[in-house]
Amino acid sequence: MVALESPAVAFRRMAKNSVGSIERVVILNVGERFSDIFNVYKGNVYFSRSLPVGGESLTRAVSLGLGLDLASAEEYKKAYGIKEDELEGKIRTATMPVFNSITDEVRKAVTLFVEDSGGKTVQLLVLSGGGANLPGMAEELTKILGVEVQISQPFVNIDVSQIQSPFNLNTEGCRFSLAVGLSLRE
Repeated sequence: MVALESPAVAFRRMAKNSVGSIERVVILNVGERFSDIFNVYKGNVYFSRSLPVGGESLTRAVSLGLGLDLASAEEYKKAYGIKEDELEGKIRTATMPVFNSITDEVRKAVTLFVEDSGGKTVQLLVLSGGGANLPGMAEELTKILGVEVQISQPFVNIDVSQIQSPFNLNTEGCRFSLAVGLSLRE
């Protein structure tokens, strides 16, 4: 069987599987080149937006800001993220313009969500994609948006005991959120 499906539907399915009965969810998928935002209310996708920034944009910002080659910048980004107390805040300073552009779009999505749902607030922001594990990202989004932020755990209700993977699915599972959402299609 062959099927085409919107990533928004797959992410909705993944979120339903991993966060259960929470009704008002915003999903931020931070990919390598693009980020996507989805508003999900009572199991339905009401808003979807793709942004032309992702993990690669953050890496380039570190590279330019600290004068590093891209490979070194990627390692620094993964190790220190946007935490203020790491490397005297140099990585944070370099990445904040890109991070702020993503945050501004998420803020707009949250505001739209509140307006469209009759004033109901977002219960949870779910981070997915390879960029979800950026150190300090979840905490910073919680501080800025005032919303609980959780890194997606798409395998939480799936038996993975027989899977042999080069990745730790408990810590790196967020990278496979789209694939899990697609595989949960009935």
